[in-house]
Parts: sequence; structure tokens; C-alpha cells
Amino acid sequence: MKRSHYLFITIWLMAMAALLGAQETPQIVDVDQLPFSVGDVSDAVVMGNFCYINTCLPFYLVKIDLLTKEVIWQQPNSYTGSPGYSLVKTPDGNLCYSDGSEIVKITPNGDICWSRDLSSYSSCISISNTSNNFLTCYGNYSNLILLNYENGAILGNWAIPTGGNHYSYHFAIASSDSIFYCFDNTSHGTTSNTAIKLTKVQINTAAEVIWSFEVPDLLQPVGLVDDNIIYFGGQQLDPWTNTLLYKIEDMGDNYQLVSTTDIAGPDTTAHVHHLLLNNHELLLSCLIVLGDDPNGQDGSALSMFCYNQNMNLVWQISQNILPFFVTQAVALSDDAAKLYAISIYRQTYSGPDTNWLTEISLPTPVTDPVLTPNINDVCYPNPFRNSTTIKFEMNSPASTSIAVYNIKGQVVRHLVQS
Repeated sequence: MKRSHYLFITIWLMAMAALLGAQETPQIVDVDQLPFSVGDVSDAVVMGNFCYINTCLPFYLVKIDLLTKEVIWQQPNSYTGSPGYSLVKTPDGNLCYSDGSEIVKITPNGDICWSRDLSSYSSCISISNTSNNFLTCYGNYSNLILLNYENGAILGNWAIPTGGNHYSYHFAIASSDSIFYCFDNTSHGTTSNTAIKLTKVQINTAAEVIWSFEVPDLLQPVGLVDDNIIYFGGQQLDPWTNTLLYKIEDMGDNYQLVSTTDIAGPDTTAHVHHLLLNNHELLLSCLIVLGDDPNGQDGSALSMFCYNQNMNLVWQISQNILPFFVTQAVALSDDAAKLYAISIYRQTYSGPDTNWLTEISLPTPVTDPVLTPNINDVCYPNPFRNSTTIKFEMNSPASTSIAVYNIKGQVVRHLVQS
């Protein structure tokens, strides 16, 4: 007897309005020189009317008043860890920063709550606050350590089986209490002996690698996670022209590369320093190289890009009134209404350096509506054996996605992705 197999599918039809109306362009509110000078800035955090900045060369943690631009206090440290992932807020309104192989928690007044020496695990630590249950620490040579926010106790540590052999530019983001995305520089390039690598890891009693995505001939990875979407990119080396940003969908046991975006376009040299999320919109802080010299000797400019979830450019703002203006850290205000960029300004290519703070007012992100029609209105017959017909009608042009999910809620296939 031949058994007939019937398939019942669930289809989500998402029709997102292409344009609900022109979104406002952000405005530069103020540009101020800061009362200190350093050669590099690793990270910045805004809480209330104050900005906390982790600096390099020399190494300081600095608190400034955003209203007066005065330094409230500064304290030295030895090394910031991995650039861009060295200073975070804690769930209880304090701060954690990496100081080489040591993690330190302080109050907004600069008082030390606790410190944790992790030199037995790693010599260079990055940190991430993407979980309210623990601080995610990720060391060179791919050591993952979780710390208790309250007292700094080590909750667990694992050596990631397939990480990178790197010294800096590494970080890990917690997607849940057991799923982590690890971002690494590796030595697996084809022409330049360097690459960037994204590894999904599940932690049970041991660390299990679920999947990896590696791109040769890029370095200095940047990235962030928005639900099951990962944005991951790095700077091109051959030729050294731009930053490539990859949008990746986590499919569970595997991944799907959704898109690759050449930031600022193929004819513009743009090096992305930081990524931020603002209501699912992607904010990118870029160094835009002016002129024809790819190393920036003709000048550089502050530029901020905003992309929506479909990687369509929403707005761009640039500041090229200064000849060598390199943005190195950005931070959002508590209400996400303002963006603060900390930059190095040089009158000539070789310096000397001064530090500047640019305050930018942000428009309210436009939220696209998602229309989910009744499944029986678009798919008939359902269930079906050999074939079915899917019909839908749109009143105006819009981005559309049709996906088939199985009974476990896993994506089986994308039928339309426009």
C-alpha cells in the first residue's frame, strides 16, 4: 500500500511599507574640544548627563560632564583589552571595564566595587553586557569567561574549540544564557594571512561549535546581534578600500548569508569603527577617507550611517570641516535621542592630536508595519500533497518576504525575499 504524504505549511507574509514618509535627517548640535589629549579612544558610555571614556596612549578612564565638557575625574589603567569592547554599563547602573587581564567594576563616582584577575585565562580581555545574568568576557586565543555582575565571581570558563589565534580585535556576544557568538581575527587569509571569523557556540558542560562563518583577507571585525540576525564585518586588505558588512540569519544548526554591503559604496573608502542598534536600525561610525590616498593622508571625516533591517540606507551625516577627523568611539544617550562621537583631530596627518566631542540629535526611528494576513487567504489548498498556490496582492510597492516554517518554528525555505 502506497502511503500519501501531506504537508501542512505555515507561511508568514510580511509586507513592509517601503516608505512611510521622509525620516528626518540628524543634525550636528555641537562640536567641542575636550580638556584632555590622548592618541586613541577605545570605548564610550553615556549615563545621564555624563560620558565615560576609555582612552589609550595614555590609558585612562575619564568621566566628563556633557553639559560643561569638564572632566569630573580620571583614573589610569594599563590596557583596555580589545578596541571597542572594553567599557560597558551594568544592569545595576554601574560600569565594568577591562584593564588588560583584569576586569574592574566601578560606581559612576569612580569607586571600585570589585576587580577580577583573569590572567590565568587570558592576557587581553574584551567584555560585553548583552546578558542581564552575567558579564561576557572573551580573551585572546578564544577563552570565554562569564562573571557575576554583583561580585565578579567566575560562573564558568571555556576554551572555544575553533577560535582565533589573535591578540586584539576579539569579542563575544551572549544571545542567551547558553548561546554565544564569537568574533575573531584569525590567521587564515589567502593573500594577507589574516581573516575575520564568526563562530556560534552553545555552552552546556562543554563548548560546542554549532557553525562558523569566515571571510579571508579582512581584519578588525565589528559586529552585533539583533535577535537571530547577526551583522558582521571587517576592513578589506587587498585592496584596502572599504569595510564589508555581512547580514547573517541564524537558522539554528546553520546560517544563511542574507546580504553583503559595501559601506559607503565601492568608490568611497570607509572604515567602520563601531556598530550600534537603535530600535532595530543599524548605526555605523565610519572613518571616511578624503582624496585618493587609501591610507588617509589626504584627510578624513566623521561620518555616521543609518541602515534599516533590509540594509537600505536611511540617512547619512558627515563632518569634514576638519582635515583629519577620526571618530573612534560613539555612544547613545539614555533616551536614544542623541548620539555622541569622540574623535581624534589632527591639523596634519602626523599630529599633534586633540580630542573632540560631537553631539548629534537623532530622528525618531520609523517603524515599518508588518502585515500578517490569514494563511487561508494566500495559500490554497492547505494542507496539500503535491503542490499549492500562494497568492497575495499589495496595494503599493514594498519590501516583501515569504517564508515557509515547519511545525517546530524553523525556517524551511525563503520563497520570496525582496
